Amino acid sequence: MTVTPIIKATMVYDATNFLVSELRGLTDPAAATRPSGQNWVVPAFPTYLNEANYPLIAVRCAGQRSEGYLGLTSTQELYTLTFLIHIVSKKTLELEQLSDAV
Repeated sequence: MTVTPIIKATMVYDATNFLVSELRGLTDPAAATRPSGQNWVVPAFPTYLNEANYPLIAVRCAGQRSEGYLGLTSTQELYTLTFLIHIVSKKTLELEQLSDAV
């Protein structure tokens, strides 16, 4: 079994992009009205929320913590990453459906 090493410098970035790519597999309720090329699952909130098309899912890392090394002579560490997934919608039904899907 081959284990791919994780680089500490890009760990949060890679994990955030992984979650964003997984959530993009959900069905977009506003696909018919959303401009082409505009993502509805993003790694950060848009600068101006009034310019965003809803619903919108934003993923961000809320914290990371090193739990310590895995053994006395080990160079491998255990990390805990905490993510927040914000779902913003103007319609309650869309919000509930997306919350259930996530």
